[in-house]
Amino acid sequence: YTFRFLPPINIQNDYKIFIKLPDEYDRILGSNIKCIIESVLIAVNDQCVISDRSIFITGFSNYQVDLDNPIQISIINVINPNY
Repeated sequence: YTFRFLPPINIQNDYKIFIKLPDEYDRILGSNIKCIIESVLIAVNDQCVISDRSIFITGFSNYQVDLDNPIQISIINVINPNY
């Protein structure tokens, strides 16, 4: 999954980015989840923590809102829900 967005405010390096997936997904989302920061956010020591369908991303540099450079984060190895 790739999330591309513009936050309403500048992001400081001590902030966390929080992504919550719907209840249809498994609580741990998969066994080998990886987060890849693919944009102007510079991964200083990027960390991706999974907890109850939620993804918490930390360890990036400051980000100034820029309409031409949105934040883009890919989450790979997520197991899709079975319907």
